[in-house]
Amino acid sequence: MKEVLRNPHRQRILQLLVSRKVLTPKEIAKELKIGVPTVYYHLELLGDCVQKTSRGEYSVTEKGIEVYRSEIMNASSKSSGMPVLYSTISLLIARPFLAALLGLVAASLELAVCYRTGFIPFMLGYRPVLENSALPVYYAASIFLAFAVLEAASYALNRRLGGEVPLLTGVLLSRLPLMIVLVLALAPLDAPSVAIAVTAVSQLLSILVLSIFLSLSKGIRQEISIILGLVLLYLNLLVYSSVQL
Repeated sequence: MKEVLRNPHRQRILQLLVSRKVLTPKEIAKELKIGVPTVYYHLELLGDCVQKTSRGEYSVTEKGIEVYRSEIMNASSKSSGMPVLYSTISLLIARPFLAALLGLVAASLELAVCYRTGFIPFMLGYRPVLENSALPVYYAASIFLAFAVLEAASYALNRRLGGEVPLLTGVLLSRLPLMIVLVLALAPLDAPSVAIAVTAVSQLLSILVLSIFLSLSKGIRQEISIILGLVLLYLNLLVYSSVQL
């Protein structure tokens, strides 16, 4: 299969089918600016990665999605300068039990530090409170809201379910960079500008981790996943500002 996917046209065909669900050979030819017979040739070589519908359209199979995640997206990660992070997250997705265990450990650690510092979580941040007895509720709501937004967005793009467990794990693990803010709360800085900068960097790191989980679990292109992460950050700011009012 690696030999088959070395051709950029076949890579692009698989990418189109993952993102758009179904396409006719004519539509694929228009996108790739090649002839329809050539499209049929590439579709035949893709084998059981694609399937033909009763209406003459082509869609990607589950095997095709897995191939797309493991081969094409990993190759793009190497060219983007994030091979270690990509390969690590790919390894976690391939081992769901280990990923879920790490997610639970991360959640437990974050809850413990939140209790210690007097913060409650938002989707991509925290807010100080005087009394945090409802912390587990806030935490669960924050995780669910982030997951629901990303799940709805990915379904709107792909019209396909699947990958919910690794995405939820990604939501949990992507909060690890945010805990830098909690660590700063334990040792407050006298320079507010430094604290703001550290918060911004931690949120960007969180978005990066989350976008990779989203890409690999849902078959969404990395740049689209990053945009969805930024949308999540914007929603986080809206929620935070509304609470502050």
